[in-house]
Formats: sequence, C-alpha cells, structure tokens
Amino acid sequence: MARPATPKKPPIGLKAPEPSTTPAPVQKPETSANSVNEDAEPLRFAICHWLVGDTLVFSALDYDQNPPQNQHQLLANILRAIGRLNSSLAEPELVQWPLVTNAPGGEQEAKAMFSSLLRGRVEQSNCNLVLVMGQRAGQFLLPEEQRDPNRYPLSEQCQLVVTPGLDEMLADGATKRITWDLLRTLVSNANQ
Repeated sequence: MARPATPKKPPIGLKAPEPSTTPAPVQKPETSANSVNEDAEPLRFAICHWLVGDTLVFSALDYDQNPPQNQHQLLANILRAIGRLNSSLAEPELVQWPLVTNAPGGEQEAKAMFSSLLRGRVEQSNCNLVLVMGQRAGQFLLPEEQRDPNRYPLSEQCQLVVTPGLDEMLADGATKRITWDLLRTLVSNANQ
C-alpha cells in the first residue's frame, strides 16, 4: 500500500513564504485623450433668441427652462431704452442642447451648431444689431476673440454687441451700467 506524500519542509534556516494578505493592485484600463468620460455631467443648456424689428437678441438658459419673468422684463426695458421696442416683448424662440434628449455630442458640436444658428438668423432677418447677452451665450455662439464685452461689426450694416447676461444684471446692478455704456452709442446714433 502506498503511503501518502508528506509536504516537503524548507531547508533549515529558510522560511517558507507566508501568504500575502494584501490584494494585488488592480490595473486600470488604458484611456486615451479622445475617450469620453462617462461619469461627466452631460452638456445641457438652451439658447433663447428674440427678433425684435431689426435687432436679434441671444441669451443662454438652463435646459428646459424659459427666461424668468424678471429677465424678460429687463430685456424689454433695455430694448425700449435703446429705441428698439415699441410694444411688448414676445416670447423667445428656444433651442436646447442636446437637440434630442441623451443624444451624443459635446462642447465642440454645440459650438458648431449654435454658431451656425447665429449666422443663419442674421442672414434670414437682415438685422442691423445683434445682442449676445452673457458669457455662456457667447461661449457657444461666438469665436473666442468676440466673447468679451465689446462691439464687433458682423458686416457693413450689422453690429454685434456682447453684454453681461440678464441674470448677471439682475444680480449686480453695476453690470447694468456696463451694458448701458456698450449700448448708449446706439441710442445717440439713433437720435441723430
């Protein structure tokens, strides 16, 4: 009858390695600069715009939101002050990003789409003034060099003015002054 094998003992003076109690490090999968961060919050916002006579106005909002009444009223007052609104201000046209819920597309796609929207609306309306209100709207509508509050000619007959946002003006009265300073030359030119 065969005898069961006995485990070999290490030679005297050497210890057998003890089993490790720490787990082996987990290798993370390689990611490239082009990979999408699935944990990132999806880009969701809206751009609303008004066509008031020969003036186009663009403003950014949170997704699935209309301009609050106080912002709507402030814009009406600004347009009246520069001689661009004689009656009540209609509701804006709203374009949301993404166009379809949970559609893929990031910041570059949104910029391409909204800058095309701006160009298309300017061409269709034959306007002579475009107001882009706020940094957030400017981020998606304008090239980098046109995002600071300032005036830019879009064409010989159309001027673009970047102002603080309606929400900023309501939160900080000093930004109303900045907006007025940007727009007052329009008022003086209209009165001549």
